[in-house]
Amino acid sequence: MKRPAFLLLFLTFLGLFGGGASARAEGPPALLARIAAIDGTTKAFVRQGDILFAGNGVKVSVYDVSDPAHPRHLADSPLMPEVVRDVAVAGDWLLAADDIGGLWVFRIQPDHQLQFARHLFTSAIVSHVATQGDRAYVTGWGQGNGFLAALSVAGGGIEIIGQTRINPDILALDVAGSTLFTTDNNSLYAYDVTDPGTIRQLSRYSQPEMDYFLDMQVTDGVAYILGQEASGGIDSALITVDVSDPTSPRMLALDYLPFIAGAISLNGDSLYIGGGFPGVHIYDVSDPAKPRPAGTYDTPTATLLASPALLFTSDGPGDILIADINAPTSPQPAGRIPKMGEIKKLAVRGDRLYTSDYQGNLRIFDISDPVHPRLLGEDRTKKGSEIEDFLVSGDVVYQAFRRYDSAAQQTTYALRMLDISNPAAPGEMARYPLTIGAHHLAYAAPYLYLATDIHLVVFD
Repeated sequence: MKRPAFLLLFLTFLGLFGGGASARAEGPPALLARIAAIDGTTKAFVRQGDILFAGNGVKVSVYDVSDPAHPRHLADSPLMPEVVRDVAVAGDWLLAADDIGGLWVFRIQPDHQLQFARHLFTSAIVSHVATQGDRAYVTGWGQGNGFLAALSVAGGGIEIIGQTRINPDILALDVAGSTLFTTDNNSLYAYDVTDPGTIRQLSRYSQPEMDYFLDMQVTDGVAYILGQEASGGIDSALITVDVSDPTSPRMLALDYLPFIAGAISLNGDSLYIGGGFPGVHIYDVSDPAKPRPAGTYDTPTATLLASPALLFTSDGPGDILIADINAPTSPQPAGRIPKMGEIKKLAVRGDRLYTSDYQGNLRIFDISDPVHPRLLGEDRTKKGSEIEDFLVSGDVVYQAFRRYDSAAQQTTYALRMLDISNPAAPGEMARYPLTIGAHHLAYAAPYLYLATDIHLVVFD
């Protein structure tokens, strides 16, 4: 499982972080409520016309991308317990697969606000969701079994109308007409969902030399599968399978890729594959039996979505990047939806929140109104920097700091001190060079303790 890169603020825990002794003596409140979230990790998005719904950490964010150079944030869903793994839209409904948090269903309002409607599969792990027409299909694991469930999303309600047991290790899900396809390990399964009350397996196609079928998309009777072989090193492959007769799938092509791939998205005759250098590899699949390289595009690609005229990509915790693909094999940068990066540590002092990310940046927020956190200032460091740990004392931030200089191929370490008396403009006030890596900081007046690779160093 990928490392979850998100910041989820239980801001009602403020007393545990920065309260006085009298506040701590009262004990924790009987009920803790989650009331705000900053930052997130994008694992899935779906586009409906000019509206993009993106999983953003523990919520789904809604953007107007009619002008891709200036995407506009419209709304956020209520917060969910876990990082959103998959999203889908059916009519006025948005469905979010929330891992151990179950399936959350929201009604999309005319102003694109997301209104909570139902919480389903509350005691199950929900991995994938796909929609077609007035149906939604959900895969997950619960009560010791994997399951595939069919939901009706017609009219003013949503309900479960069918369910069957399946292998729980689902890696990808897609639906085409009355056939639903899943992958797990090195197999592709086809299910007849004509009658959701009696879902039945039609076939199983396996590729024994592959260890995993990571991603998959089905269109026009062809399944495009991203396979991975891990024995003796990692190799990725593009497998195309004829599923026009889902009862007897047959392989059309198996092409090993010259890079390690992680995601695919099809748009017309162009298949976009994310992974390796430079990021996106574009294949012409006008003849599915003979996919051929047609271009590349330099962008992060942990997640990608190709939709008419636009390509959306994300490296997970970073920005969502938008490219114009009117020329399918030559994407052009068009815009971005900014995010704050992967949060490494947070600290709360009074009504201030301090965060550090894996890019070596420190940010200071005003959380006096915790529902609307406000950025006060930030200290951005050079590329290659990282804050291993930090602590706040009065108007000073102490950092266990390191920086890798790619030109000199050398890493330097330091205890770095920032003056934050003016939080809008943090400034370095001192730096104590170190010869070895520094990792953890603790403070007990008047001493500062720094744990390094081989020493515990004490500063006055």
